[in-house]
Amino acid sequence: MNTSKLLILLFLTLSNSLFAQSEPPIKGIVYDESRVPIALVSVALLKQKDSTFINYALTDVKGEFAIFDTPKDSLLLQFSYLGYITHFETIHYKNQPIDIGNVILKEDAYELDVVTLSAVIPIQIKEDTIAFNANSFKVNPSDNLETLLKKLPGIEVESNGEVVAKGEEVTKIFVDGKEFFGGDPAIVLKNLSADAIAKIEIIDKKK
Repeated sequence: MNTSKLLILLFLTLSNSLFAQSEPPIKGIVYDESRVPIALVSVALLKQKDSTFINYALTDVKGEFAIFDTPKDSLLLQFSYLGYITHFETIHYKNQPIDIGNVILKEDAYELDVVTLSAVIPIQIKEDTIAFNANSFKVNPSDNLETLLKKLPGIEVESNGEVVAKGEEVTKIFVDGKEFFGGDPAIVLKNLSADAIAKIEIIDKKK
C-alpha cells in the first residue's frame, strides 16, 4: 500500500456504554502504574499465529473492557494508548469466559516516532480521533473503499452509499487533507481503491 491517508469527519460522541449485559467472552481492567484506571485504551483482539485482526473494544471510565464475538482459538490481546508502551496478553479461548484481571500499562519513556516504527497497531485512540491501520484489514487488489470500510468495527455502509459510524452519518471524506470528489462519501466509496489507503481516521469534530 502507498502512504495515502483517508480522513472521515464525523459528528459523534464516544460512548462509555460499550458493553452488553450478557457475560462477555473476554474482559479485564486496565490501570496505569499508579493503579489509576485508564479510559479509552484500545484493546485489539488478534489471532496469535498471524496477528490477523478479529475485534476490538475501548476501556470505559473505570478502565474496564469487554470483547464479544470471540472465536475459539489461541489469541493475542493488544493494549494501546498514546504515551504508554503497547502491552500484549496471550490467551487461549475455549468457549468459556476469560477474566484476565488487571492489566498495567507502563508509561513510554521513548519518543513517539521510535515507538511507531516498532509496533503495528490496528486501532489507536487519541482524544477525539479513532485511527485504523488499513494494513490490519485484509482486502483484495480489486476492492474499493466501500469494501474496506465494511471490515472496520463500528462502521456500516448502507445500500444507498451512506456511511454510518457509532450511529451517526459521515458528512465528508478527506483524502490527505483535501476533499475528494467534493467530499461526498457515496462517490468516494466507489472511486477509491482500498489498496491505496494506509490509514483511516474517524474524527469526532465538535461544532
